[in-house]
Amino acid sequence: MDVSTINNTIMNSSLGALEYIASQLLNDCLPSDYISSLKSDQDKIDTLHACLIIYILTATEIVPRSFQLQASLATLNGRDTIAIAGTGSDKTYVYSFHIYFSQTPS
Repeated sequence: MDVSTINNTIMNSSLGALEYIASQLLNDCLPSDYISSLKSDQDKIDTLHACLIIYILTATEIVPRSFQLQASLATLNGRDTIAIAGTGSDKTYVYSFHIYFSQTPS
């Protein structure tokens, strides 16, 4: 299966399907507490999209952390974002998510 097919499958899955896929693939790495705290189903979907896409694109190496997801959601929802974290904490992913998802057709 190529990356485009995987991307399309993830981007077109329902919330229930995304939750199932993420729990099976990411298991203990998934920031479940953060995801369960989200009130909007769309925010949960966007967060799960980010977790799954980044996990797959990084060859199962990286699962976004809560601060990255929180800042990414704010940016995707049109809010200004300031990310303050230490050197090497992968702040760049926050902006990468926004670029990727703003260019990916829904």
